[in-house]
Amino acid sequence: MKGQKEIADAIFAVKANTVLINEAVVAQNANMRTVLAHTKTRSEVRAAAKAVAPKGTGRARVGSSRSPLWIGGGIIFGPNSDRNFSKK
Repeated sequence: MKGQKEIADAIFAVKANTVLINEAVVAQNANMRTVLAHTKTRSEVRAAAKAVAPKGTGRARVGSSRSPLWIGGGIIFGPNSDRNFSKK
């Protein structure tokens, strides 16, 4: 429909609030963000029950090969998928 219409100045003649626009853009981008990085903790690692026999080998007693001290064990403070980036 061609023509002209009257627009209320009380609605459209307001100065733009740049801080509010910035907060809205930041919140929208944060809500679209997904968690990509995830490391396994010692409870999530699949491993054998005991690495070394507890007696008779001459080596130290060893608990589980899932321990973060062992190669292939869990990661102590790595990223996990429980993070939440959402903003209101």
